[in-house]
Amino acid sequence: MNEDTKRHIADIAIELLNFHFERQAGEPMWQFSQKVEDVITRCEHIHPDVVKMVHEEI
Repeated sequence: MNEDTKRHIADIAIELLNFHFERQAGEPMWQFSQKVEDVITRCEHIHPDVVKMVHEEI
């Protein structure tokens, strides 16, 4: 997997995390945490470098 693809996936993950964060106000904290964990886990399955890229951005 090339770096551009990994970056693109990381950007999508960051957008998804931002979406969950914006909606978090009305959700219980455990539910928000589970959604974040799901996003990170899916990124990890794609490629560990994607998780590193997401962590660098948030």
